[in-house]
Amino acid sequence: MPVFANVDRRTTLTVPTDRSQVLTQSVAILAVSLLSLLGAGWMILSFFCFKSLRSFRHQLILGLALSDFLMAANFVLSTSSNIAGRDIGAPEQEALCSFNGFMTQVFVIQTDYWVFLISLCTYFILAGFKTPSSWVQDNRLILAALPWVLSVTWAGIGLGTAGYGNIGAWCWFTSDEVRLLVNFIPRWVIIVAILFMYGNLYYMLHRAHRRMLSLRYFSSDGVSRQRNTEGLQQPQERPGPSANRQPLSNPAESEDKINKMKNLARRMLLYPLAYMLIWSLPTAIRIYQSTRGVPAPFALQTVDKACIVLQGFIDAVIYGINESSLAHWRNLIFHKPDEEIEEIELGSNNYGFHSRTGLNSKTSQQIEVRSNSLSTLDTDQFDRAGASVNPSQAVRGSQRTHLNTMIRAFPHLPASLRRPLANLFRPRLLVRCYAITPPRSRDHTQNASTAKRKYPGLGLDIRHDDSIDRDAIYPIGIHFNCDGSESEMLLVREVAMMMVMESITDKPDWHVKVFDTEIANKWKAEALALPVDAMYKEIAEDRIAWPDEAFPGQAPKPKIILDEACVDYCIKELRAKAEYFKRSGLVPTLDASATVVKSDIMIDEKLKHELRSAFEKLKEEQKANPDWHPGTESRVQDLVHPSLYPLVYGRTRVMQNEVVGIEDAISWVGKGEVIPQSTETPSLVDIRTSIDYCVGGSKVDPTFWSLDYQWLPSNVAFQSDGSVKFTSYINNLHPQKHRDIYNSIEKLVERSLCAWDFCLAQHSSGNSSGLGRTKPRFPRLVNPCDSNLSNWNPPMPDGMVDIMSKGTLTPTYTESEPNQDNEFEYIDYSDPRIIRWAETREAVQLNPPEFSAWPYGVARIPPLRERFQDSGLQIIVKMASIELDPDKNPSFPLGGWHVEGQMNEHIIGTALYYLDSENITPSSLQFRMQTSPYQDEYQTAVDQNSFSWMEQVFGVLLGPMSGGACLQNYGRVETREGRLLAFPNVFHHRVTPFELADKTKPGHRRFIALWLVDPFMRVISTANVPPQQEEWLEQKGIEGTMSAEEAKGHREKLMKERAAFRNDAEGSWEGVDYGFCEH
Repeated sequence: MPVFANVDRRTTLTVPTDRSQVLTQSVAILAVSLLSLLGAGWMILSFFCFKSLRSFRHQLILGLALSDFLMAANFVLSTSSNIAGRDIGAPEQEALCSFNGFMTQVFVIQTDYWVFLISLCTYFILAGFKTPSSWVQDNRLILAALPWVLSVTWAGIGLGTAGYGNIGAWCWFTSDEVRLLVNFIPRWVIIVAILFMYGNLYYMLHRAHRRMLSLRYFSSDGVSRQRNTEGLQQPQERPGPSANRQPLSNPAESEDKINKMKNLARRMLLYPLAYMLIWSLPTAIRIYQSTRGVPAPFALQTVDKACIVLQGFIDAVIYGINESSLAHWRNLIFHKPDEEIEEIELGSNNYGFHSRTGLNSKTSQQIEVRSNSLSTLDTDQFDRAGASVNPSQAVRGSQRTHLNTMIRAFPHLPASLRRPLANLFRPRLLVRCYAITPPRSRDHTQNASTAKRKYPGLGLDIRHDDSIDRDAIYPIGIHFNCDGSESEMLLVREVAMMMVMESITDKPDWHVKVFDTEIANKWKAEALALPVDAMYKEIAEDRIAWPDEAFPGQAPKPKIILDEACVDYCIKELRAKAEYFKRSGLVPTLDASATVVKSDIMIDEKLKHELRSAFEKLKEEQKANPDWHPGTESRVQDLVHPSLYPLVYGRTRVMQNEVVGIEDAISWVGKGEVIPQSTETPSLVDIRTSIDYCVGGSKVDPTFWSLDYQWLPSNVAFQSDGSVKFTSYINNLHPQKHRDIYNSIEKLVERSLCAWDFCLAQHSSGNSSGLGRTKPRFPRLVNPCDSNLSNWNPPMPDGMVDIMSKGTLTPTYTESEPNQDNEFEYIDYSDPRIIRWAETREAVQLNPPEFSAWPYGVARIPPLRERFQDSGLQIIVKMASIELDPDKNPSFPLGGWHVEGQMNEHIIGTALYYLDSENITPSSLQFRMQTSPYQDEYQTAVDQNSFSWMEQVFGVLLGPMSGGACLQNYGRVETREGRLLAFPNVFHHRVTPFELADKTKPGHRRFIALWLVDPFMRVISTANVPPQQEEWLEQKGIEGTMSAEEAKGHREKLMKERAAFRNDAEGSWEGVDYGFCEH
């Protein structure tokens, strides 16, 4: 027997049998259609009336609402025609009936596609599928077009094959088989898929909940421990920094809360089940009519059609009628400020989206959770970072994070359960939440009961530095007393070897050709032919005097630096680096006590194109009035620079909790309190007399901090899919207008992480550890004294036998030096032959040690992503373009030596991406490091004034007051287009000069700088400071904002202050010498 009865469908379908039934059914459907029309229209109107309701999730909801609205309007058309006496199924209405049936098919099935699309986007992001989640967020137009293309295609096929006819209240397919195959079967496939996705997410919740129950011990920083009668330890969060920890719930209450949480989790599937139930009756009727060949009872027919038409109203209830939307309308109607909306601050809302299934959300970081509210999910709220001040607070921040995650997952969560559940629920689900901000109060400031965070300059002394109390630190080379920022003294030969390897790794396909013996031999010959004088000058930088300026007996400049053994060593090391490059895409370079790392392949062409577009967009905005950086004579155009609108002590408004996000950043303008300005400075008497401030002391000169300004970093959160997201706005980059640029910079940060992981070494107990090299290749010298004649060539002057016979030179016999003829305890430089020998002898360079490959990339410290996954990172962003003009500025001068920032910013690492270079000559970045003035091991190994050989092989004067600063040059790295360059902030660096290649045309170099703030030392960021840019607002004069003129005035003062600071810093670096003294 066939499944479908072979009958005349036009007489046995659900068409009412008489005119009265048509009229009754049309009236009922019209009433329901008007409800759906109003509901969908309200959703659409909300989107266009409120900027905060236009996020990515609202754009998806808008598509659904438009579909609902047009479907309801189509039903109003057909039912109104029937009620007016012009039956939609009458022969004269054939054209209208076909149009009505086509539109019915388009929007009924399109609604299903929108529901599925929203669910799919939600699932991709929450389940951590990196590529799909990134794609759906970056291709919104394609997503919006898909439901329309698919639904119109199906409707067109239906029009051309089965046609549309009267079914009573409207026109549609007149064949139940067709409707079953084209509509109901695909719909149930969608329903099953949605149930699978949200069932999977529910399982993740349940499993994470079970893990929470197995937890026993938490960090003691802010979390108390207590066991109930069943042995379950309940972590309890203290509300403030007070030492008195206040339990928020007892064990019995906590057990009850757990049970309630389980019940709430089960309700996660409420809305997909409701969606399924809506279509259960229509589906059952289609199956019944298709298999039996008889129509359903008239009452069921009417309920069947009402269920279909009710779609728009149900969507309005699930998606539109939430506390957020109602509050916006209430405040608009009654002229109440938006800050009266009760809300829980859940971090930055970059995209956000709603879920048909009831996962809870609200736009622009302002997520409300009230009893019985029907709100929706904002997945990007899960990625809010920045709550933890340091890793010791990660557990407390993680608990708060995961509570809010669950609150958002359950729209009916009573407000009374919010805080207690923070101490119970700690899942590892969906997207990782690394830190979360506490609830905001109604006035957009801090809740009095919320623990206020402390930062240097806000709750802590502006010079607060707890590095001395930590087991491990990231050193900063800003001052000679910064622990761990010193390099060992490097032999000129070793620096020359680093320079050779750096040059070779700039060659095309070096990582392949270095294994070709013939090519490698050619490179070795090129290295041995390098001019010694130029190389020595680059390394020694005139820090050592030559014979015409030297005292009698000083050795001349070496005639040779590299030999065959050196370049053989270089090739072996390059082969080891090539293997690491193949694995990582990174090239370690200029690596001894610290490491620089570069990559020309880390940034792909797609991201490069995005960043170029970003520069063009920002430059176009400044076309009429370019923002030239002060002091650059219109050479450097600031597109995004932290010196504009910085934190100004005594002027800027701040909040002590990290609550300012990205899309909601503007709404925070004017909120907070003015940060006080510190005036307390240790007296100059204390600084000059205290041993703590002397070289080698434990304190940094207090003038290395600014009492007036601080650059503002942005908070960055790690995502479970491996990406990163800004959770607070980038200073001077509009958070809404330039959201696409934010996305591109996030990708750049993500690519920079592995470079930072490689080059940032941690310092602990006098030792550094990292993925890159932290020790020189050559061992420390054993017998560096001038009297060790084996250090010289020739080892003896002419007539040495005669001199010895006269007793001028007295041999010294030691067990460690059996060659008694080559060592003397005193050389009489009054003898002309000795002077002539001393002034013509050559310092013997040490032979390279036996090659042993450094274990590049072998983890000795956890990566940043793992170690700071809860607290996230803080990054300062700069985007600039150096513009050279044939007439005005055809060249760029040599830069000054500097490290990044002042002590206020606590910058530990730099990543530079050189985006674009056009018509300029090659330029480089030079590097150097501080060295310790206390070379006790060497000073005790040489006799009085017998360190001339050491000066030659190290390339620096060592005597007291000789001008030999404790600085070690490392070489230079070319800053070519497409290069990502990263290094720790222990390196002093400067730009080498460059100029126009073609003097008749303009040229430029564009780059992006990312500066990483010490993750151990959280500083005030844009999450604490509402935007100060008055130009971002339509209304002027709001407290807390600055005009462009005022901001540029502060920038001028900041730059003058930092210029003075750099001069002081350079003076302190150059002013410390080795001072090998007399014995």
